Amino acid sequence: MVGLPRLPRHEFDRAYLERLIAGDPDTEAHFTRYFGDLRARDAAYHFMSVMAGNLANFEEASRALFAHDRRRFAGLIADWPADIRDHVVRLAYSDSGG
Repeated sequence: MVGLPRLPRHEFDRAYLERLIAGDPDTEAHFTRYFGDLRARDAAYHFMSVMAGNLANFEEASRALFAHDRRRFAGLIADWPADIRDHVVRLAYSDSGG
């Protein structure tokens, strides 16, 4: 896999929720990162669908975005207008550290 490292897999089961409620720092960090990444990709996709839905490679770029394949994503949107491309990248990856 290229791009963002996958977060450790956690089941959102009773034990996980109890650790979250108890304030376990590792569980809180995972929860925040996991849902932050989801929100970032969702925001990027919604912007992309409105502003770039008719541009070349939109479908493949969407797949790469949700597959965490940043290198492929960047290649697919390379020919998009710079302002759209740069904003999509900022939305998708500004909080990911990568």
